[in-house]
Amino acid sequence: MKQLPIELIQLEPILSSINERNVHSLAVTASESQAGTSTLVLALAKRYANQHKSTLLVDFNFGSPTISHYFQQQFEDKKTLQESLATNIKATEIESLSLLPAPFRSQFLLELRNAEMLNHCFQEWQKKFDFVIADCSQLNTFDQQIIPAEMICKATNACIMVVLTGRTIEANLHDWTEPYCRKRSASIG
Repeated sequence: MKQLPIELIQLEPILSSINERNVHSLAVTASESQAGTSTLVLALAKRYANQHKSTLLVDFNFGSPTISHYFQQQFEDKKTLQESLATNIKATEIESLSLLPAPFRSQFLLELRNAEMLNHCFQEWQKKFDFVIADCSQLNTFDQQIIPAEMICKATNACIMVVLTGRTIEANLHDWTEPYCRKRSASIG
């Protein structure tokens, strides 16, 4: 995974938009794989942690759990989803930054695919952390082993879609942003 320096000037418009809108939970996704969502998520999480804001980085990119691999953390299954979520939030070597690694147990995936449960999780995390950021799988992925990015975006205050110049089709971008601009989740980038 590429590393973006946290002082990168290109992060400023994103951070400014997040702060102006008082965003406390953010989902980051893309229309294609290998678009750099994990790289962006890690840079934003480090930036917030560097400002001494307690930050939770949630790895919901089950198809490519790059963040979990980067921190060399694995999700440890417990008897229930709630117990697993509570015990798997781990401090990282970066001060003020915690990680929830990607879960791999299909029973828990089914529970997390319930919109009420997912919303509840984000509400609880926002009570404990200043900022919660989720690395999501790509949009329009139909796989039983993931939580659709669309669901995660609806559970957060805002979302970012990473676009690849020359690869992301404008019609796909419009099809994705239209429903999110009208719904609860704000599209900020």
